[in-house]
Amino acid sequence: MSTVTPVKADETLWAALKQGGKVVLMRHAQVDRSKGNGTRHTPDDCSKEFNLSPAGRAQAKKVGELFRKHGIAIGDVLASPYCRTMDTAKLAFGKAKASEALRLIEALPPAQAEQITAQAMKLIGEYRGKGNLVLVTHEPNIIALAFETVETGGMFVLIPKGADQFDVLGRLTVHRD
Repeated sequence: MSTVTPVKADETLWAALKQGGKVVLMRHAQVDRSKGNGTRHTPDDCSKEFNLSPAGRAQAKKVGELFRKHGIAIGDVLASPYCRTMDTAKLAFGKAKASEALRLIEALPPAQAEQITAQAMKLIGEYRGKGNLVLVTHEPNIIALAFETVETGGMFVLIPKGADQFDVLGRLTVHRD
C-alpha cells in the first residue's frame, strides 16, 4: 500500500467505490456494553445482546450520509444476524439482509468459525455486481478476513478477485462526533 496522506487515501477509496463492483467490509458501529452480552444472539430479542449506543446510532447514520455525499451506488447490504450489525446496516444504508456468513465467529466452535470465514471469503471473492456490496460484521470476523482490525463503524474496501480471493484496497474510518 502506498504512503499517502489519509485525506488522499480516503479520496482514492471513494473514487474506487464510485466505480462500483467493490465490497465494503464494515465493523458494526459503537455499542453500549453496559447491557446485554457480546456473544449471545437470540432471534427476535435484542435485549440479551450488546446494542448500539446513541453515539453508535449517530455513527451508523454518518456512514450512510458519507456514502450518499460521495454518490456511491450500493447493491446488497448483508449483515450478521446480531441486532447491532443489522441496526448498523439499516441506519447507514436503509436496508439489510441477515447472512449466516457474517455471524460472530467468536461465539462458535472453531470448525464452524472456519466454515463461516470460508463462506465470507467466497461471498467477497465472487462478487460481481455493478454497485458495491456491503457486509456488516464483527471485529473477530474482520480480523479473520483482512488480518487486521478497524474501529467501530470503520470499513475495508475490497476488490473481488474470484473464488475466495480478494485484495484489500484500503481502510475508511468514520470518526465519531
